[in-house]
Amino acid sequence: MNKKFSIHFYAIEKYQPYNNHPIPPTPIKMYAPEELIKRFIDRISLHTYIVRRYAKQNLLNRAVLSESLCQEIANILLNRKFRNSNLKTPNHDTIDLYDHEQSPPVCAQVTIRTDRKKIDETLSNFIEKEYYKNYSEIYFFILGEKQTYNDNKYPFRTDGLFNFDPKKHIISVDDMISMARNLSIEELENLVKKTEQYINTEGKVKQTQYGKIFFIFATSIAVLFYFGMHYRDNFILIPGSNLIEKKINQAKIEGTTATTESADFAVVIPFSRPSLTKEDAPDGFTNVIALSNSSPLKSKNQDLVFSAGRCRFIGSITWEDKNSLTASASITSLNCVLDNRDTYELQNKSGIEIGFLEPINAPATRRLHLIKEDNIFTLPKEEKYLLRLAQPIQDLEYKGKSVVAW
Repeated sequence: MNKKFSIHFYAIEKYQPYNNHPIPPTPIKMYAPEELIKRFIDRISLHTYIVRRYAKQNLLNRAVLSESLCQEIANILLNRKFRNSNLKTPNHDTIDLYDHEQSPPVCAQVTIRTDRKKIDETLSNFIEKEYYKNYSEIYFFILGEKQTYNDNKYPFRTDGLFNFDPKKHIISVDDMISMARNLSIEELENLVKKTEQYINTEGKVKQTQYGKIFFIFATSIAVLFYFGMHYRDNFILIPGSNLIEKKINQAKIEGTTATTESADFAVVIPFSRPSLTKEDAPDGFTNVIALSNSSPLKSKNQDLVFSAGRCRFIGSITWEDKNSLTASASITSLNCVLDNRDTYELQNKSGIEIGFLEPINAPATRRLHLIKEDNIFTLPKEEKYLLRLAQPIQDLEYKGKSVVAW
């Protein structure tokens, strides 16, 4: 395996200390851009997935975190000084972020909606309430994929009062990643630092000014790994700089001995575990789980085989018996990447189950045993599971090239 690539510069002191012993060079660590890009993709993808999932359950208070996180991202990507308008006026109808300090003054809206109607409604409101008198441009930061808005045939309404170009002013998650690639290494390091201030290396949201929000994220596409620090797991040296990366790399290593490819099942390892309580706690916890395969998976009709660590499975955990600490896990989405970065997806937008987990040592039951950890209930760290697919994988939808190799 390749080790983490890093560059070291040395600053040599001009003067010697008074005891006349030379001062050793001080290493200044700089990460390779590809590694930083992977870390940014990891965090923003995790955040996007969980916010959209909560929105489906009408837990819209999670959007507050999106505004704060996008504020930090936008300031770096656009070199602006955005502030959060909702700190002054909660649930502002049109403007989430604004920048009066730099010229020209601009504003932005943060949203999970990607449809044309949402853009049109916001622009109409922007005109009717005369916000254009204070801002010459409005941006949209959308936590999702940009659609084809057909602006050439049906131009967006501006009435000639402000600048709006959908290619420039509608910024999707993919756009954020592309823009991040054009940053200097110092700016990119700052972007990753700011993002990780909101989402830590184990996929949990840190405390923010809006209150304590602790939950474990999952991702459907881009939880990507990089090589670095090591830890010893069952006497095997596993590369990775955080829990997520170590677990995915563990799946890859263990998969080197797995030769049985299947469209019906896979051995899987969690890299993002659920966080449950015995009482309802929608504002503090999540039942999301994310796993990676440690055995090959194939698609029958397409002659596709995905080796260990190339697939991500997203699902949720529900209690079965709180007294005996048992639960069941339902898997609702699957995303895989080939060595050439071709990405394939099997995802039920309606949330229908595509598979479920079974204990690896008791595959005849769906009952999973939880443990208590830090006052929450979750799956054990080192446990492996058997993913049983409800139907054999026949066809996966091609989604294009992945930005980086998994």
